Amino acid sequence: MNTQDIIYIHAIKVRTVIGILPHERAMKQTLIIDCELGTDTRAAGASDDIADALNYAAICDSITAFAASANYQLLEAFAEALAATLLEQYPAENIRLDIQKPGALEATREVGLRIYRARK
Repeated sequence: MNTQDIIYIHAIKVRTVIGILPHERAMKQTLIIDCELGTDTRAAGASDDIADALNYAAICDSITAFAASANYQLLEAFAEALAATLLEQYPAENIRLDIQKPGALEATREVGLRIYRARK
């Protein structure tokens, strides 16, 4: 039987350089990221040991550090690079990222992107 459990961290606020317009490139902007990592949590559930789990504090720190040093024009490029980084750093089977850019368009509350990537 294939088990797919999800470790999730929602509404991570990060600051990063993102955008194509000159005023967007001039200062860091806020992104809000939801991250879901597919994994099998049975070993951690049985052992009650963080060594057998995906450490969500460490994952959150990785996302925050990635964003702090990132410099992308497109959300698509930011998302692809972040997903690849997290799949490289953590033993998840797959990842879903929802990335929101509040205030990007005056007529909306936010714009965003959702991607799903699986380990190859």
